[in-house]
Amino acid sequence: MDVGSWDTSIHQETTLRILKNAYEAMPELSKGRGWEEINVISSNVGLRPARRGGPRMELEEVVVKKGGERKVGVVHACGL
Repeated sequence: MDVGSWDTSIHQETTLRILKNAYEAMPELSKGRGWEEINVISSNVGLRPARRGGPRMELEEVVVKKGGERKVGVVHACGL
């Protein structure tokens, strides 16, 4: 989570950190042969929101008109 970062390029150091953490949590990913043996099918980058001032946790009521008008709750959970 880098506040203000819109970089969508793949960073090898981030990929390696994710693989190492994943292996630590679940060695079955490579049948216990080490994080280097995890079969990576593809690498993708998504933008993850980060917020200055901490996360936003808020409940909002919105009106949905599909199937008749009704109120539903929407939980905003950003920057966690």
